[in-house]
Amino acid sequence: MARKPVMINRGQNHVTVSWENVDELQGECVLEVVDELKKWAVVYRGEKKEVRVKGLAPCTCYDFRVKRVDGEWVSFKGATNEGPFLVMHLSRVVKVGKMALVRKIAHARPLLLEVENKEMKTPLRLAVEKNDVQMVGLLITLGANVNTSSLYKKMSLLMSAVSLGHLAVANFLVDKGCNVNTTDINGLNILHYAVDSDNIESVKFALKHCGNVDSKDSNGWTPLLRAGG
Repeated sequence: MARKPVMINRGQNHVTVSWENVDELQGECVLEVVDELKKWAVVYRGEKKEVRVKGLAPCTCYDFRVKRVDGEWVSFKGATNEGPFLVMHLSRVVKVGKMALVRKIAHARPLLLEVENKEMKTPLRLAVEKNDVQMVGLLITLGANVNTSSLYKKMSLLMSAVSLGHLAVANFLVDKGCNVNTTDINGLNILHYAVDSDNIESVKFALKHCGNVDSKDSNGWTPLLRAGG
């Protein structure tokens, strides 16, 4: 039976793999891993037979492949440890859609549901922007607040959904009690955002739900004026 590379060590964010005893992998080799975009990414090129791959997500099984620069690919797998969920940020897990892990982290530390990442986005906002209705529903069930607005601009989750044309998510947010009449720091409501998106379906949605279609922004512009501007 042909030998394959093996995982000889792992941690929360790394694995160490070796192909020391794989005859066809002697010499300069290329090691790749499937990244978050589901594409192969080079993580090592050289003559080492043992490589530590860093920057991986906790509790995740990864696909690897390695070959001599002039040879055939040899595929294998490696998995990171679960790690300390109490200090782990939810945003990365939401991005990759790992619902079971989201549930586990949120149960361990519910406060993380409202913590913004370096892009100033909560886990729920990330799910809204991804148009992931299932993830949005899970996060709300776990306790995420549907009326949390962005820190500086005060943009609501519903505004994000409407501006992106994610109307299944928008309807879900409304069903879960999202405030349809809130305004951002510039006085814009969901109808302003819908008009600015140039999406007729978003405009129809906003007209159905917005309580004040003649609301003026901080510059005195109504949605109708913005549409014609």
